[in-house]
Amino acid sequence: MLQKDSSCVEAHIMAALINSEAGNMKAADNFLKQAFAQDFSIRENPVFMLMKSEVEVRQKNWPEAIATLEHAFKLPSVQDSSNNMAVKQKLSLPFGIEERARIFLNLVSVYCEVKNFD
Repeated sequence: MLQKDSSCVEAHIMAALINSEAGNMKAADNFLKQAFAQDFSIRENPVFMLMKSEVEVRQKNWPEAIATLEHAFKLPSVQDSSNNMAVKQKLSLPFGIEERARIFLNLVSVYCEVKNFD
């Protein structure tokens, strides 16, 4: 049953990614919400949080994007690149230095959008 649930979550995330790339942010957001509903622990996956924030940024939903990116920024695997324990979950979402850097850059970008330069 566990394998089936993680496959379903991954399918929702892939559908969100496809829709996001196609510019259909509403559908991407809905698929991410479905993935979250299937597995609440996905909030601890930095790749999921990065994808969620990118959808929020494209929708210009700055308060949600800030909250998502700040949460992602605080995850142990983002704070310390040598700490991959939090990323080794049941999902096979790739997380590396590029995704970690995108979290930092997106957070700075969103802060600039809302003119929060502190």
